[in-house]
Order: sequence, then structure tokens, then C-alpha cells
Amino acid sequence: MNLTTKIIKTIDGNYTPTPQETLKLYKYAKKNRMGYYFLYILNQRKILPEQLKEEYLSETQRYHRIINAMTKLTEDLDNAGIEYAIFKSIRPYPSTTVDIDTIIFNKYREAYITLRRRGYSKLGSGPETTTLLDPTKTVGIDLYREIAVSRIIYLDKEKLKPYITRKKLSNNREAQTLEPEADLITIVAHLTIKEQMYTLADYYTITYHLKNIDMKKIWRIAEQTNTLNILKTILNTTLHTKNRKLPKKYIQITTQQ
Repeated sequence: MNLTTKIIKTIDGNYTPTPQETLKLYKYAKKNRMGYYFLYILNQRKILPEQLKEEYLSETQRYHRIINAMTKLTEDLDNAGIEYAIFKSIRPYPSTTVDIDTIIFNKYREAYITLRRRGYSKLGSGPETTTLLDPTKTVGIDLYREIAVSRIIYLDKEKLKPYITRKKLSNNREAQTLEPEADLITIVAHLTIKEQMYTLADYYTITYHLKNIDMKKIWRIAEQTNTLNILKTILNTTLHTKNRKLPKKYIQITTQQ
């Protein structure tokens, strides 16, 4: 088996790597942006090697700080009367994201000034984004004026606004984000247009979302945002990943004309 298959089988509970092999798989999982989730599964299965226990505890603490940063960001922007949504950052499994992506629908400058006054420091900026560091210095906050690569807008944020929702996180506080169908559209567009890379983190995000989302709704959002071909491409990539069965409703949407 290759490393990808071993990780998938380990997460599914169908394979138990040796402690030495686990170290190699963890390194590969980190390259695929899902290192913490892999450690989490190993711990849940009670097969976490002694060499990774300290790393797991450290990453677990970081995970909780990131969750707190998301809900604090929500509170800070709510109090300022900003219209916004965290997107691409709240995964359907435990994940230590490197940044919290946030669309600002109105009052972009006011959102930036508000956060600076509340202890967020500036790390840098681009044509359509500004990157801040949360007050605990745990995670970056990317404020998006537009969802773009450089100055090329690839998703119309106004088409996403109707899908703003609230989600309770593991700290029992709420974060403002997008409905899963709209969030998944932003993920597939981002990894195709901007990242041009498909990782195991994307694979698990998509497969876990597909278990619960409204397929008619995601199809409709894809049409509204002109991402239908992108969605089909990424879903078919997921479908053909080895050793994973996807729901029939998923197969139906990918074969629609």
C-alpha cells in the first residue's frame, strides 16, 4: 500500500501501523495538512506511539486556542456591527488551521480598525486581503475584501451572503460562518483556482460534508457562483480516491448534465 492508502485505512480503522511506520505516516499527514486529525484518530484508537504523545498534547492545546480565536473573532466583529463570515476554516473534523479566512461583506476598513484596537496585530496585506495575528498569537486572521487571487476575483461574495449561519464549536460558543453547502463551494474553488492542489485534508473535508449536505442546494449554489465545472471535477477526484465508498446521492450529482 502507498502512504495515502495507509492513512485512509488507519483513519477508517482497517489498518494498524507499527509505531515506527506511524512516524512516517504522521510526517506525510502533515504535508497533507491533516497532521492533527491523524494524531487525534491514533489517540482515539489507542495506538498513539509514545514518541508522538507530547506532539499530540501540544497540538490539542493549539486546536483549542484556534477554536477560541474563531469564537472571539465572531464576538469582536459582531460587536462592531460588521457583516462577515468565516469560511474554509471550520472543518468537519478536528483541525489546526494555519489561518482563519474571513469574508467581510461591508465596512472592510472598519473591521480592520476594530480588530487592531482589540489587540490583533498586522502581519501583512495583499490587493484584496489583510492578514492579522490574533491577540494570543496563535493563528493568523485573513480578512478578505474580495475572494480573489491577487486582483482577480474568482467568487462573488454577494452570492454567498444568503448562506451566512452560526455554528456552535467545541468550546460551546458560536462562530459565524457559511452553511456547509456554500462553504464547500468556497473550498473547491480555492483549491482549484488558487492552490491548484488537492490534499488529504480536502479529501476528508469533502467526504465528511457529503454525508450531510443538501445536494440540490450545493448544485444550485454552484450554478449561482459559476463553479459547476469545478465542483464536478473535485467531486469526481474524490470519487476516484481509492478505498472509500461515497453516498449514492453524491454519484447522482456528478452524473447530472
